[in-house]
Amino acid sequence: MKSFKEHQEGAGLWANIHKKRKEGRPMRKPGSKGAPTKQDFKRARKDENVDEALVASNSGIVKAILNQLQTYFTDGLAKDDEKKLMQLNNVAKHVNMGVTRKRQQKGKAFMYKLKK
Repeated sequence: MKSFKEHQEGAGLWANIHKKRKEGRPMRKPGSKGAPTKQDFKRARKDENVDEALVASNSGIVKAILNQLQTYFTDGLAKDDEKKLMQLNNVAKHVNMGVTRKRQQKGKAFMYKLKK
Protein backbone atom coordinates (compact mmCIF):
# COMPACT_ATOMS: atom_id res chain seq x y z
CA MET A 1 0.00 0.00 0.00
CA LYS A 2 1.18 3.50 -0.80
CA SER A 3 0.94 6.23 1.78
CA PHE A 4 -0.83 9.40 0.78
CA LYS A 5 2.44 11.33 0.79
CA GLU A 6 3.98 8.85 -1.64
CA HIS A 7 0.87 9.06 -3.80
CA GLN A 8 0.88 12.86 -4.03
CA GLU A 9 2.55 14.53 -6.97
CA GLY A 10 5.21 17.05 -5.99
CA ALA A 11 6.17 18.37 -2.61
CA GLY A 12 3.23 20.73 -2.20
CA LEU A 13 2.53 24.43 -2.33
CA TRP A 14 4.28 25.52 0.86
CA ALA A 15 7.33 23.35 0.19
CA ASN A 16 7.68 25.03 -3.20
CA ILE A 17 7.26 28.51 -1.69
CA HIS A 18 9.89 27.84 1.01
CA LYS A 19 12.28 26.39 -1.56
CA LYS A 20 11.93 29.44 -3.77
CA ARG A 21 12.50 31.81 -0.83
CA LYS A 22 15.56 29.86 0.28
CA GLU A 23 17.02 30.12 -3.22
CA GLY A 24 16.33 33.88 -3.22
CA ARG A 25 14.15 33.76 -6.32
CA PRO A 26 11.29 36.30 -6.52
CA MET A 27 7.72 35.11 -6.14
CA ARG A 28 5.26 35.48 -9.00
CA LYS A 29 2.76 38.30 -8.74
CA PRO A 30 -0.81 37.32 -7.76
CA GLY A 31 -2.90 36.74 -10.88
CA SER A 32 0.07 36.07 -13.14
CA LYS A 33 0.37 32.79 -15.01
CA GLY A 34 1.64 30.00 -12.73
CA ALA A 35 1.14 31.95 -9.50
CA PRO A 36 -0.81 30.17 -6.75
CA THR A 37 -4.46 31.17 -6.51
CA LYS A 38 -6.57 31.68 -3.38
CA GLN A 39 -8.03 28.22 -4.02
CA ASP A 40 -4.52 26.70 -3.96
CA PHE A 41 -3.88 28.24 -0.54
CA LYS A 42 -7.25 26.98 0.79
CA ARG A 43 -6.48 23.47 -0.46
CA ALA A 44 -3.01 23.56 1.13
CA ARG A 45 -4.51 24.69 4.46
CA LYS A 46 -6.98 21.79 4.39
CA ASP A 47 -4.12 19.31 3.79
CA GLU A 48 -2.24 20.61 6.86
CA ASN A 49 -4.62 18.65 9.12
CA VAL A 50 -3.64 15.33 7.52
CA ASP A 51 -0.85 13.71 9.52
CA GLU A 52 -0.60 10.58 7.43
CA ALA A 53 -3.06 9.24 4.91
CA LEU A 54 -3.37 5.92 3.17
CA VAL A 55 -4.43 4.84 -0.30
CA ALA A 56 -5.82 1.32 -0.03
CA SER A 57 -8.77 -0.90 -0.89
CA ASN A 58 -12.02 -0.42 1.01
CA SER A 59 -11.35 -3.51 3.13
CA GLY A 60 -7.80 -2.30 3.84
CA ILE A 61 -9.15 1.01 5.11
CA VAL A 62 -11.70 -0.76 7.34
CA LYS A 63 -9.00 -3.07 8.74
CA ALA A 64 -6.71 -0.12 9.52
CA ILE A 65 -9.51 1.70 11.36
CA LEU A 66 -10.58 -1.42 13.27
CA ASN A 67 -6.99 -2.09 14.38
CA GLN A 68 -6.80 1.42 15.83
CA LEU A 69 -10.21 1.03 17.49
CA GLN A 70 -9.20 -2.29 19.03
CA THR A 71 -6.20 -0.68 20.75
CA TYR A 72 -8.25 2.35 21.79
CA PHE A 73 -11.08 0.36 23.36
CA THR A 74 -8.87 -2.35 24.89
CA ASP A 75 -6.78 0.25 26.69
CA GLY A 76 -9.92 2.09 27.85
CA LEU A 77 -11.58 -1.05 29.21
CA ALA A 78 -8.39 -2.06 31.02
CA LYS A 79 -8.47 1.30 32.82
CA ASP A 80 -12.21 1.01 33.65
CA ASP A 81 -12.91 4.11 31.54
CA GLU A 82 -16.71 4.53 31.50
CA LYS A 83 -16.57 7.02 28.62
CA LYS A 84 -14.84 4.48 26.38
CA LEU A 85 -17.34 1.79 27.41
CA MET A 86 -20.16 4.11 26.28
CA GLN A 87 -18.33 4.78 23.00
CA LEU A 88 -17.86 1.02 22.48
CA ASN A 89 -21.58 0.51 23.04
CA ASN A 90 -22.34 3.14 20.41
CA VAL A 91 -20.15 1.29 17.92
CA ALA A 92 -21.61 -2.10 18.94
CA LYS A 93 -25.16 -0.85 18.31
CA HIS A 94 -24.34 -0.65 14.60
CA VAL A 95 -24.09 -4.44 14.56
CA ASN A 96 -26.98 -5.02 17.03
CA MET A 97 -24.79 -5.75 20.04
CA GLY A 98 -24.12 -4.29 23.45
CA VAL A 99 -21.39 -4.48 26.10
CA THR A 100 -21.58 -4.24 29.89
CA ARG A 101 -19.16 -4.67 32.76
CA LYS A 102 -21.82 -4.98 35.47
CA ARG A 103 -21.40 -8.07 37.70
CA GLN A 104 -18.30 -9.17 35.77
CA GLN A 105 -14.84 -10.02 37.05
CA LYS A 106 -12.15 -7.38 36.87
CA GLY A 107 -10.78 -7.27 33.33
CA LYS A 108 -13.89 -8.97 31.87
CA ALA A 109 -16.88 -7.65 29.94
CA PHE A 110 -20.16 -9.17 28.81
CA MET A 111 -21.29 -8.85 25.19
CA TYR A 112 -24.91 -9.47 24.22
CA LYS A 113 -27.08 -9.30 21.12
CA LEU A 114 -29.76 -6.64 20.96
CA LYS A 115 -33.27 -7.36 19.73
CA LYS A 116 -33.91 -5.94 16.29
